[in-house]
Amino acid sequence: MSENSTLEEALRAYDERRYLEAFTLAHRIGPTDDHRLVLLIARLAAIGGDTLGACATYRSLLSRIELPEARAELTDLLARRPHPARAMNAFAAIVAEHPDIVDDSCAPGVQTPLPDSAEVKETLGTILIDDPVHAGALAGLANLAVREDRYAQAAHGYRRSLALEPGNVCRRLRLAEVLFDLGECEASFDEFERVFSSQSYFAATAADRSSRVLLLYAPLPWRMNTRFDFLLQTLPYDVLYLTSDEVLDAIDASHYQRIVSCIGAHDVASDARAILTRWIRRSGMRVSNPPEAIEALSRTSLAPSLQGLPGFFAAPTMRVARDSLAELALPTIIRPPDSHAGRGLARLTTPENLAEYLRNHDELEFDVSAYIEYRSDDGYYRKFRIVIIDGIAYPYHLAISQHWMVHYLSADMKSDAWRRDEEAAFLADPSSHIAHFATRFSSLATHLGLEYCALDCTMIGDDIFVFEIDATMLIHVREDDPIFAYRVPYVETIAKNAREWLCREGRKRL
Repeated sequence: MSENSTLEEALRAYDERRYLEAFTLAHRIGPTDDHRLVLLIARLAAIGGDTLGACATYRSLLSRIELPEARAELTDLLARRPHPARAMNAFAAIVAEHPDIVDDSCAPGVQTPLPDSAEVKETLGTILIDDPVHAGALAGLANLAVREDRYAQAAHGYRRSLALEPGNVCRRLRLAEVLFDLGECEASFDEFERVFSSQSYFAATAADRSSRVLLLYAPLPWRMNTRFDFLLQTLPYDVLYLTSDEVLDAIDASHYQRIVSCIGAHDVASDARAILTRWIRRSGMRVSNPPEAIEALSRTSLAPSLQGLPGFFAAPTMRVARDSLAELALPTIIRPPDSHAGRGLARLTTPENLAEYLRNHDELEFDVSAYIEYRSDDGYYRKFRIVIIDGIAYPYHLAISQHWMVHYLSADMKSDAWRRDEEAAFLADPSSHIAHFATRFSSLATHLGLEYCALDCTMIGDDIFVFEIDATMLIHVREDDPIFAYRVPYVETIAKNAREWLCREGRKRL
């Protein structure tokens, strides 16, 4: 049976009130522009009690074609909501009490759980009983879910809200970020594409424009940009995603006292860095963390970039094609390009290790480097994270682990008081662990030409072994566990100095 015949049969079944059969037939038909099918699906959703789905489908149809019967049916459906006025008033009241439950402009993970989250959730649920198609309440519930790290529920909520208000760009951008964090990369980038096809510039509210700071992002997930909102939760700034040369030419750069590139060294950010490089040449404007300085931080460029700077070194890294990996000398460190947070990172010591690794990874290229042993005399591995702001270095954390792959969250710092005591000692006096701390990292910043960056490193003898340097490392003030409360004053110091640097007048022209 052809799709047209199937549609005719579905319409006949609907007219004869064989709704289940009509539903089954309608969903056998592939994507089509035939408005009769869309109208049928809207009608079946309304009959089935899916008010939200019905309204969203009617609105989608009416955005493409004006059908009097569809308009009338949507009007009738909305008129049958139980208490829309009461819902509107209740939503206004809850937003007045918690205004940032409608703020979806920051990256997931920035906003903290509300102390009265259960009550707010109950209120939003009641609003949806009174008005099942209240897009704001749906998005509010999604916002609460993000705060509580319930990302799957958040994605579902944002999708339902966007079905009703597809033009809400900030909600769609938040959905894209959440989907990326869930590992649904293809769906995530589809949403990013929809966002940036309509909007690249996101301005602070008019009341907050006094900061006059512009942050430049690659059109990529938050993990590939410097997200100051994790560190400076209340500092207002404008954001421009570099989707084309035209978006930079359209802004009034003279309005801003500082322009900061937040674009990381990732391969996928190369187009954004190129766009920015061309604009700097055309405009002569000065940008903090210029693209050429960031490009020097890539995995394959870092070791050469540190040459000539005494006391610093990194493991030389090569980009190797999959079919050339068998020629590697072992042991070696391997990971896919652009991977972070340990994803795909492995130490290979035997050909069998390599064969198993390739069975689990289908990339065509990998970043490989020689394994350098950095275990301390006590048998533990140590990784320092340092933040450098305008030439001044600040200690952020010290992770101490029994495993060579050290990440703070997996280092089990909670298990031993002595580890936390050592970290506290480092934070209080970083020179106790890294001699000449201030001058050495100031020289590093000057050498690299960066005003803001963070690095992970360790000590081997008197030398600093650098694992990674980038401006996109996660630095945040949120600390939910009281056992780590000793870290808070030091992170607040970083936040204070980052704010002061961002708000200082930057030299406008090169």
